Amino acid sequence: MLYTIMQMRLYQMKIIFYIKYHTRFGERLAIVANATALQSAGGYMDMQYLNDEYWKLEAEIDIDALPGGVLQYKYLFIDKDGEQTEEFQEPRQLFPEQHRGVAILKIYDTWNFAGDVVNTFATAPFKRYYYRSAKLQL
Repeated sequence: MLYTIMQMRLYQMKIIFYIKYHTRFGERLAIVANATALQSAGGYMDMQYLNDEYWKLEAEIDIDALPGGVLQYKYLFIDKDGEQTEEFQEPRQLFPEQHRGVAILKIYDTWNFAGDVVNTFATAPFKRYYYRSAKLQL
């Protein structure tokens, strides 16, 4: 009998995630994704602290192993007590196939916590009051 062994070579890409997010001592950020290289026992991968404003994560991703060829990910905030807050929006999507041949892909993201004071101005009550059209009487 003759057996043919086909070896599937996965295309790997180094992806470096940077996110601007202010944290305090004891707080941390992580990424939740559909790539096994971005998952640990907790289902997420902790990011590396750079300074008060920036976090970083480097990972080798098997691009051909991604479901549908799409890397889907969200950021996860973990406070000093271990309480987790995931991004509220739909997962961010990256289509690595569009970058095939690139050895290192750097992603620069931003995120602010939904309860952040700056989000007050994006609430429906604020918009209704502040942006209502004023009629001038002459």
